[in-house]
Amino acid sequence: MPVLTEDRIAGGLGGPPRLDPPSGDGGRGEPDSSFPVSTSQVATWLLMTGIAMLFAGLTSAYIVLRGVPTWDSIHLPPLVWGNTLVLIASSLTFELARRSVKEDQLYLLRMWLGLTAILGIAFVSGQVLLWTQMTASGLLLTSTLHSSFFYVLSSSRRSYFGRTHRTRRGIRQGMERTAFIEKL
Repeated sequence: MPVLTEDRIAGGLGGPPRLDPPSGDGGRGEPDSSFPVSTSQVATWLLMTGIAMLFAGLTSAYIVLRGVPTWDSIHLPPLVWGNTLVLIASSLTFELARRSVKEDQLYLLRMWLGLTAILGIAFVSGQVLLWTQMTASGLLLTSTLHSSFFYVLSSSRRSYFGRTHRTRRGIRQGMERTAFIEKL
């Protein structure tokens, strides 16, 4: 960040030095903009803040409502924990795909994105199977407070897969644009 100084010009004070606005400096902001952060970065941070607030609200409501006398704990099927591991593995493979973009390794990008997609499909299939098992055992969305929280939180986990899929599509389109530009 430039520092403004006073210059003495012919016995008087001159104005501050003229600053030219930055333009397209390596992705730090929009081209020909003096704002140092791109609009997509601002949108991403706003979205992440909203998601964090949603989960903080749901977590605090869960903690408070566990103390209510009408709270009935439900037995979670073992598939819940297996599905959680699949979701974590999908996040890991997606991160590896992101790193392969930075290293410009197209083969690894395709491999990690393919594995992420397979894990995502396995996760969604597991969620459908899990919900089918729970409804068959009589645990519906409105059965108890605990089951309500379970269905809301597990559906939000499923929406994570949708967001990841849209992000993968964006990375793929960005790589295709880069390859197209390099061919010119």
